[in-house]
This record gives sequence, structure tokens and C-alpha cells, in this order.
Amino acid sequence: MASSSSPLNINGIFNSLIKLDSSTYLLWRNQLLPILTFQNLLPHIDGTAVAPPENVTSGDKPAPNPEYKTWKDNDQQTVIILHASLSKESAAVVVGLTTARQIWLALESAYGNPSVERIQLLRDSLRQMTKGDRSVAEYGREFKNTHDQLSAVGHRVDPSELNRWFVTGLGPSFLSFSSTAGALYPSATFSDLLAKAESFELLSRAISGQNPTPPPPVAFAAQMAKTPSTNPNPHRKSPGNYNRNRGNFNRNKNNHNSDPCQWCGIPGHKANVCRKLLKAMGSSKSGSSSNAPKTSAVDEDTIARAFAAQCNTGPSETTDPDWYVDSGASDHMSGMSNKMTNLKHKSGNSRVTFGDGNSLPVTHTGDSMIENNIKLKDVLLVPNIHKNLISVGKLTQTNDIDVLFSHPLFYIQDRLTRNVLAQGRCKDGLYVLETKNKAFVAIQPRPKASFEDWHARLGHASFEIIKNLQSDGVISATSLLPKPGVCSPCEMAKAHKLPFCLNEKRALEPLDLVHCDLWGPSPVTSIGNYRYYAAFVDDHSRFCWLYPLKSKNEFYNALVIF
Repeated sequence: MASSSSPLNINGIFNSLIKLDSSTYLLWRNQLLPILTFQNLLPHIDGTAVAPPENVTSGDKPAPNPEYKTWKDNDQQTVIILHASLSKESAAVVVGLTTARQIWLALESAYGNPSVERIQLLRDSLRQMTKGDRSVAEYGREFKNTHDQLSAVGHRVDPSELNRWFVTGLGPSFLSFSSTAGALYPSATFSDLLAKAESFELLSRAISGQNPTPPPPVAFAAQMAKTPSTNPNPHRKSPGNYNRNRGNFNRNKNNHNSDPCQWCGIPGHKANVCRKLLKAMGSSKSGSSSNAPKTSAVDEDTIARAFAAQCNTGPSETTDPDWYVDSGASDHMSGMSNKMTNLKHKSGNSRVTFGDGNSLPVTHTGDSMIENNIKLKDVLLVPNIHKNLISVGKLTQTNDIDVLFSHPLFYIQDRLTRNVLAQGRCKDGLYVLETKNKAFVAIQPRPKASFEDWHARLGHASFEIIKNLQSDGVISATSLLPKPGVCSPCEMAKAHKLPFCLNEKRALEPLDLVHCDLWGPSPVTSIGNYRYYAAFVDDHSRFCWLYPLKSKNEFYNALVIF
């Protein structure tokens, strides 16, 4: 029986009680049971506190039973607590009921009835629930509340099925998260999955709030002499000479009108006053005439951007020819069309979405092949992707092979014979299947040439490099001297102890002779984490192209792009 000296303030609790309705039965039940237990009133709802006789016989006359009065007081106290926790909807269910036991059974029958229809209704509600415009936290609370109602009526939902319904209701903005959640978190509880979805939401908001994608990591520097001048003193700086990897435009009066424009190729003017360049940029200015003084009609930054667009320095097909094995990718993907056959145009606005929420367009589909004639079917051509991806799931589905991951190597083996067909290695946490990086001059068939020609074509490569290319069948040399003769440009390029004299000579045509240099590592890392810089200077126009690099081995890629 209840004790009148209970320290619990029931009146203060009434204001914070969750009202019972069709969606709060489990919460309502969980909050009332501790209160009734603490007040020793639980027997009045579970049926163990049976009402004693209202009257007792004292002698020959009936008299009021004091135990009945105590039971009645406690039962009415329980009724008051129950009524205080009801909404208008649930209060209508208990109209006319007088005891706590009757009220409890009626409410349990109305809201906790494990009927087939109610279970199916709650399951359909859970399966069809969507996030909409709400936050993940709000959507998760409603989802859990509905699941709790199913638990209250004794129906258990399989955890994997529950997680699948939850990620499906997140919507298209969470497509990348939903498509990988099952593979990345196969044994996650609903609470863990909800926390990861909230983290993904915060990350997506942070990414969408950042600045647009920075420009490609290539910079063009072009500086022009303000006035044509000659410098009789070879050890004194000329006003037309700029150091620190800037283009050298020191010209004399004899040839400054004969050089062709760096934009249109027509001699007699330069790119800063080129009418075709002005027209291409939508400028209304007509520019200067070919014999006009070299006043800058276009700022140098605009010229640099124009040259960047002309040279197409975006993601190059030769940037990374290796294949990266990805267990989370749903399809094979490549940005290199020359790796693919049977190309078919991808109709519609097809895009591929990555784990960070970003997406890239898909232009074509085709087939490709890696080592030992392993076929990659239905490869997506994504021009702007930086890595070639092999989907483990699709690879093992379309071929009778298995992929075994270890450290530091992984293996692709025949499923029947267990023979190893290909082998890759772990590189910076990624499993990469490396391909031989053949010289770009061997992409198309070339006629045979002498050692001197190949030496010049390959940027004055050493004898050992040309010999290795010859043995690998990459190039075909008509003569390969055991010890080639001395190359004057090589000697000049390596002569660094004495100061260089000013060179007034120029190549006859653009790109006939290109000077290149690699500097680094820089003691200070740039904003984009670049530590090396590759410079290419055209001997004819003296334009300089500057490529920032993160590591020294990226120099070859910069050379191919140039």
C-alpha cells in the first residue's frame, strides 16, 4: 500500500508527463511504471491488489472495512496519475471506467494491442518514412519512435532490415552514403548508423559551404619587356630580363616584329595586343595595330588564363595510368579513353557520386583489359576523374577470379586453378595495380630514327634510358652507339658554375627548342602543399610555363601535359 509520507512530489511530476496517444504508448508506459512502483501503486494496475470487502461484520451489525478504505484511496490515487498522463484522444477510451486496473487494461488494449493489422500498419509506416526537408536527427527520432511502437507490441524487426529502411528514407542527397553503408557498416546498430548519418550530413554542409573548386595546379607566368632594349654588358641585368621563373622577353630591334604571336601564330605582333585573343575573350577593344608600340592591351593574368585554356591543362589521360582496386566502388571507372574499347555514348545526364558527396559526369561506357587478359566490362568513362578504379564486386562477378588482399601486396587469382593472374601493392593506403609507364612518343607508331634524334626527342635523355627503351621495344633506333658523342645542349645545360651570358639568339620556330628546369624541394610548402616547381621556357617566344608539383616524380606528367 502507498505511504502518505512519500517524499516524491507527484504534483510537480504531472506537468512533465508525456501524454498518451497513438504514437507515444511505449514512452508513456516506461515513464509511468517507475512512478507507480515508487509509490507502491503497481499492484493496482497489474491485478495483484484485489479489492477487499467494502463492509465487515462486527458482532451482528455490518461495519465499514478500514482495509477497503485504504485500498480505495490508493486505487483512486493511481487513477488520478493515469488520468493526468492522458491526452484528449486517450481520455475518451477510459470514459466510464472507475478502477485503475480497468483503465490500464483498456489503454493496453487500445494502444498496445499486438494485432496483425496494427503491426502491419507500423511496419508500412517505418518502411515508407522519408527524411524530406528535416534534419537527420529529427528524421531519426521519428524513425526510432515508430520502431519503439513495434517493439511495444512485441514485434521484432531484423536489425539489417531496419538499417536498410533507414538509409533508404534518407533520400537522394545521401545516395553515396546509402550505397556504401551496408558494405562499410554491416554490423552497425541503428544508433551507430544514425550517428554516422549525422556526421555525413555535417560534412556535406561543410563542403557545400566552401569556395568553388580551385583551379588546376598549373600556373603560367609571362612577363614582357616594357621597351625593346639591348644590353652591351653581358653581366648586367637588362630591363627586359626577369628572374624567378618568369618568361624572358628581351628582344632587339632587328627581330621583335618578326616573331609570331603566341596565340594566333601570325608574325608582327604579340599576344597582349592580338585581336583574335581580344575577340575570343569577348572584348570590345580592337587592340593595337601590328606596328603600334607594345602597350599592354590585355593584362598579363588574362594572357596566362588564355594560354592555360589553349594548352588544355585539365586532368590529363596520362596523369595516372594505374588502376586502383576499390571494394566500395559499384562500377569500374576511368578517365582515359585510350584504355577502353567498344565505347558507347552514355545518354542522359548520367553522373557518378563519390563518398564525399561530389559527383562527376559520365560520358561513355566501354570495355577495358588489364594484365593477363582480365576483362573489365561496362567501364564508365568519367573524363574528370583522377584515378582509374576497379570495382571488386563487378570484377569478381563478371570473371571467374578472386581478389585477395594482404599487406603490402594483393593478388588477383583464377577461381578454379588458383593461379595468380595479377599482383599489385599497397601504396599510400590504396591498393594499386601498376602499369608500365611507357614513353608518350610510343603511343603511335613512329619511324626508325638515329640515337641522336631519339636523344633530342626525349628531352636529351641519357644513353641508359634510350638503351632501356630500345630493349623494351618502346622506340626503334637505327643506330645505338655504345658511348654516344658529346651533346652540346647537354653540356650547356649542365654548365652551372660560371655565369651565363645574355643570349640574343632564338630558335626559328615556336617550341623548336624548349628549356626546362626542376626546382625543389622548397623550404616552405605552398597553400596547395606544393614543394617542387617545373619550368618550361620556349626559346623562340621566351614564354615560360610554370607547373607546381607535390613530389619530384610528377615531373614526367608535367612534361607530358606541356
